[in-house]
Amino acid sequence: MTVYDPEAAFQLSDQHATHPEPGDYWHEMGCPIYLVVSVGVDHVWVLHRQKPVDHDHWTWDTDKIQVMPLAEFKRSLAYEFIRGYSANVVPAQAAGTVANACCHLPPPPEPPAFDYQI
Repeated sequence: MTVYDPEAAFQLSDQHATHPEPGDYWHEMGCPIYLVVSVGVDHVWVLHRQKPVDHDHWTWDTDKIQVMPLAEFKRSLAYEFIRGYSANVVPAQAAGTVANACCHLPPPPEPPAFDYQI
């Protein structure tokens, strides 16, 4: 059984809020907040807006990439008056790929079947 460790969660969130990596997925109670697309010296590019795919699925709106200073990115995730973050991070290493970071994406379609006769 895994026990939630609030200090470890804070350290992980703080590390990735200070030093984000492409593929980091930020969520609050499972609701998407950011997906980090790219990181520069002083800025971070994130996907923030979602668009529906169908009644039960969504995807990131890749036409709406948001760029913000790193300090603003961290401030947008941190509580103002208490120590901690309003969102949790799934680091890029744990998420696998950008596509896998969003558990709400529909599975890819099956490849077409070909009937080869020799």
